[in-house]
Amino acid sequence: MHSIIIPHRNRSKLLALCLWSIERSARECRNDDYEIIVSDQGSDRLPPLLSKARLIRDSSPLSRFQTKDGSKEFFCKGRAVNRGIEAAEGDVLTFLDADAVAGRRWISGAEWLRDHPEVTRLCYRVRMVHETSLDDVDARFAQYDALPLAFEGYCAPEIAATGCGNSNLVFGNSQFSIRRDVLGDVRCDERYIGAGYEDLQFIRAIWRRAGENYKGVIRTEADEALLHIFSTREPDWHDAEVNRANRMRYLRDDDRTCLHPANNGPSR
Repeated sequence: MHSIIIPHRNRSKLLALCLWSIERSARECRNDDYEIIVSDQGSDRLPPLLSKARLIRDSSPLSRFQTKDGSKEFFCKGRAVNRGIEAAEGDVLTFLDADAVAGRRWISGAEWLRDHPEVTRLCYRVRMVHETSLDDVDARFAQYDALPLAFEGYCAPEIAATGCGNSNLVFGNSQFSIRRDVLGDVRCDERYIGAGYEDLQFIRAIWRRAGENYKGVIRTEADEALLHIFSTREPDWHDAEVNRANRMRYLRDDDRTCLHPANNGPSR
């Protein structure tokens, strides 16, 4: 089975489009062997879920951070991802943001990955569209190569580039598929809260586990790739102070092995 894990908080309209695009891709690829795990963190509302989608809700308080204006609560994407991993039943896990839109053949990547055991991570190219321009999704995919390119990492997870001398060092971005046995006990470091560096940490931990055997591949064709719906980040996710703290944590390189959350504190 292929498990698609979507961390979510208060983006119900975008999530609805994301779910629709996954279902369409599965239908066109005649792929019925998948599940969608919506790992929600205290949303006020959710769209109707499709038959393949399962909701897991985290009712615990949001993570807190002491800003210059006082203690504030922030979404912890890593916590949502970790809960999704534990709930998933698939042999292949895909991590997808709630504001992503899948191409018509996107879901075929998981089947490809199963047949290529030498690949550590299958990444997906992401191009940006504004949410006001989504009146016709197919029109946006038709002009895919002309759209702004989202971040892609090469040589190291945090290096935005167009390629690398070592063709195995493809890191892409936060949207990727991986076999469960390759992921092993690696989990997101839940000390990263809000937006910034939490995805890079997760990717780096996977790289470290694989070591010299790491091999990344990225799909770049429009119908196999993704759109990202650009919208303003919510105050309980994006904050400049939190982002700086995450950056310093990442640069201090103190994520160690980043294995199961039990090594980093409890997964709440």
